Amino acid sequence: MKAWQLQNVDNTEYIPDTSGVYVLIYWQNKTNTARLDIISNNHEPIQSFAGTANNVRKHAIRFLSDNGYNVSLEHASYIGLELEKADNMRIDYVQDAEKPNARPIEIVL
Repeated sequence: MKAWQLQNVDNTEYIPDTSGVYVLIYWQNKTNTARLDIISNNHEPIQSFAGTANNVRKHAIRFLSDNGYNVSLEHASYIGLELEKADNMRIDYVQDAEKPNARPIEIVL
Protein backbone atom coordinates (compact mmCIF):
# COMPACT_ATOMS: atom_id res chain seq x y z
CA MET A 1 0.00 0.00 0.00
CA LYS A 2 1.19 3.48 -0.87
CA ALA A 3 2.16 5.88 1.91
CA TRP A 4 -0.26 8.71 2.63
CA GLN A 5 0.19 11.91 0.68
CA LEU A 6 -1.82 15.05 -0.02
CA GLN A 7 -2.70 15.32 -3.68
CA ASN A 8 -3.62 18.74 -5.04
CA VAL A 9 -6.25 18.37 -7.72
CA ASP A 10 -7.40 20.50 -10.61
CA ASN A 11 -10.47 20.41 -12.80
CA THR A 12 -11.21 16.94 -14.12
CA GLU A 13 -13.47 15.65 -16.84
CA TYR A 14 -16.89 14.24 -15.91
CA ILE A 15 -17.22 10.54 -16.67
CA PRO A 16 -20.81 9.82 -17.77
CA ASP A 17 -22.79 7.28 -15.78
CA THR A 18 -24.00 4.25 -17.76
CA SER A 19 -26.60 3.00 -15.27
CA GLY A 20 -29.55 3.84 -17.53
CA VAL A 21 -31.23 6.17 -15.02
CA TYR A 22 -31.14 9.75 -13.86
CA VAL A 23 -32.61 11.42 -10.81
CA LEU A 24 -34.62 14.55 -10.17
CA ILE A 25 -34.23 16.15 -6.74
CA TYR A 26 -36.54 18.63 -5.04
CA TRP A 27 -36.95 20.27 -1.66
CA GLN A 28 -40.59 20.61 -0.62
CA ASN A 29 -40.69 23.50 1.83
CA LYS A 30 -44.36 22.93 2.64
CA THR A 31 -43.60 19.47 4.06
CA ASN A 32 -39.95 20.18 4.98
CA THR A 33 -38.82 17.11 3.03
CA ALA A 34 -36.49 16.15 0.23
CA ARG A 35 -37.84 14.22 -2.73
CA LEU A 36 -35.91 12.18 -5.25
CA ASP A 37 -37.43 10.66 -8.39
CA ILE A 38 -35.50 7.92 -10.21
CA ILE A 39 -36.25 8.14 -13.92
CA SER A 40 -35.30 5.78 -16.76
CA ASN A 41 -33.44 7.15 -19.76
CA ASN A 42 -36.79 6.70 -21.56
CA HIS A 43 -38.17 9.30 -19.10
CA GLU A 44 -40.37 6.76 -17.30
CA PRO A 45 -40.62 6.94 -13.48
CA ILE A 46 -39.04 4.00 -11.67
CA GLN A 47 -39.22 4.93 -7.98
CA SER A 48 -39.61 8.02 -5.80
CA PHE A 49 -38.51 8.68 -2.23
CA ALA A 50 -39.47 11.47 0.18
CA GLY A 51 -38.14 12.22 3.67
CA THR A 52 -35.05 13.72 5.21
CA ALA A 53 -32.29 14.34 2.69
CA ASN A 54 -30.01 11.87 4.46
CA ASN A 55 -32.61 9.07 4.50
CA VAL A 56 -33.65 9.73 0.91
CA ARG A 57 -29.99 9.48 -0.14
CA LYS A 58 -29.46 6.16 1.65
CA HIS A 59 -32.70 4.58 0.41
CA ALA A 60 -32.18 5.73 -3.18
CA ILE A 61 -28.60 4.47 -3.41
CA ARG A 62 -29.56 1.14 -1.82
CA PHE A 63 -32.54 0.80 -4.18
CA LEU A 64 -30.34 1.46 -7.20
CA SER A 65 -27.73 -1.03 -6.00
CA ASP A 66 -30.25 -3.71 -4.99
CA ASN A 67 -32.05 -3.47 -8.34
CA GLY A 68 -29.01 -3.82 -10.58
CA TYR A 69 -28.53 -0.17 -11.54
CA ASN A 70 -24.75 0.17 -11.52
CA VAL A 71 -24.58 3.83 -10.57
CA SER A 72 -21.03 5.16 -10.65
CA LEU A 73 -19.44 6.48 -7.47
CA GLU A 74 -19.26 9.88 -9.15
CA HIS A 75 -23.02 9.86 -9.81
CA ALA A 76 -23.79 8.60 -6.29
CA SER A 77 -21.71 11.37 -4.74
CA TYR A 78 -23.46 13.93 -6.97
CA ILE A 79 -26.85 12.67 -5.77
CA GLY A 80 -25.69 13.18 -2.17
CA LEU A 81 -24.37 16.65 -2.98
CA GLU A 82 -27.66 17.75 -4.57
CA LEU A 83 -29.72 16.37 -1.68
CA GLU A 84 -27.48 18.17 0.81
CA LYS A 85 -27.79 21.39 -1.21
CA ALA A 86 -31.57 21.12 -1.16
CA ASP A 87 -31.58 20.40 2.57
CA ASN A 88 -29.27 23.33 3.37
CA MET A 89 -31.20 25.84 1.29
CA ARG A 90 -34.55 25.00 2.94
CA ILE A 91 -36.48 26.77 0.21
CA ASP A 92 -38.54 25.26 -2.57
CA TYR A 93 -35.76 23.83 -4.69
CA VAL A 94 -35.67 21.98 -7.98
CA GLN A 95 -32.36 20.47 -9.07
CA ASP A 96 -31.28 21.88 -12.45
CA ALA A 97 -34.48 23.96 -12.61
CA GLU A 98 -33.54 25.34 -16.01
CA LYS A 99 -33.89 21.90 -17.64
CA PRO A 100 -37.22 21.15 -19.37
CA ASN A 101 -38.02 18.00 -17.34
CA ALA A 102 -37.06 19.51 -13.97
CA ARG A 103 -40.33 19.11 -12.10
CA PRO A 104 -41.71 16.44 -9.79
CA ILE A 105 -43.29 13.59 -11.70
CA GLU A 106 -46.99 13.22 -11.16
CA ILE A 107 -48.25 9.68 -10.75
CA VAL A 108 -51.97 9.11 -11.16
CA LEU A 109 -53.15 5.94 -9.40
